[in-house]
Amino acid sequence: MNSTLNSAQLHFNNLQQQILRAAVNTIVPADSELNVPGAGDTLIFADIVASIGARHSEINTALTALHETSVQQWQLAFEQLNSVQQLQLVHECQQAMPEQIWSLISVTFECYYRDDRVMQSLDMDARPAFPQGFEVDQGDWSLLDPVKKRAPFYRPT
Repeated sequence: MNSTLNSAQLHFNNLQQQILRAAVNTIVPADSELNVPGAGDTLIFADIVASIGARHSEINTALTALHETSVQQWQLAFEQLNSVQQLQLVHECQQAMPEQIWSLISVTFECYYRDDRVMQSLDMDARPAFPQGFEVDQGDWSLLDPVKKRAPFYRPT
């Protein structure tokens, strides 16, 4: 685990890591009632940092915006704000830079729902969907009729 966090230091400095941890905890906070960790939990956070990959630039831009806007509005670093202020700021930045914030939200959810503790809290087996699969309730297949009747919109090859 320490090697994962050390690789994070190649991508993010200490301040950026603090902002990132606060941001992912704002996106998915811990819930003691459901006994699930927040996305800033050590294991989940390490997975988030390791999974950022090609989204690094977008997420770095989002983190910079969260920090700078926080300092402008409240004269405090993002990680020093209370949870209501942090959530408000994430929403504001999402309006201003939806792609960058969506990258942050996306990687957060991807990693959060890979965590065994989270899957078990949802009464799901903590395992990959393949090869055993999961039982999926049947839906109303007639909802696809308009799509099936639609003219092709792609170029035939």
